[in-house]
Amino acid sequence: MNDDTALMDIESIKQLKARYCRYLDAKDWDRRRDLFTDDFVGDTTQAGGTVIDGADEFIAYTRNTIGKSSQATVHQVHAPEIELTSTTTARGIWALNDVVRLVPALTLHGYGHYHETYEKIDGRWRIKTSKLTRFART
Repeated sequence: MNDDTALMDIESIKQLKARYCRYLDAKDWDRRRDLFTDDFVGDTTQAGGTVIDGADEFIAYTRNTIGKSSQATVHQVHAPEIELTSTTTARGIWALNDVVRLVPALTLHGYGHYHETYEKIDGRWRIKTSKLTRFART
């Protein structure tokens, strides 16, 4: 893989993660579903959640957890560490800062990391696995 291709792949993964956050906060479930491989595995156990097998199941879980229009959220990711592991696979770690309004009187501010793997399918990068770790929530 040449340097230009590698840089374009890394930038594509950054754009993928930006859409992940934007679609989540906009509660755009159909467009968000297209960001994942069908066999996606999401692990939120260290953040008080569960392990979810399958992209459709993950979208349903997220929608049921923070999907109400009254549950405003803001997800921001920073400082990506992305490593291409082949021409069609990669892994990355993102610093996370999020705000989740569960109910009008309860808004949580969280900090942690996403640990992810990616797969390039038909020329498009998708998220294959994601593990959310948290070190603070106020």
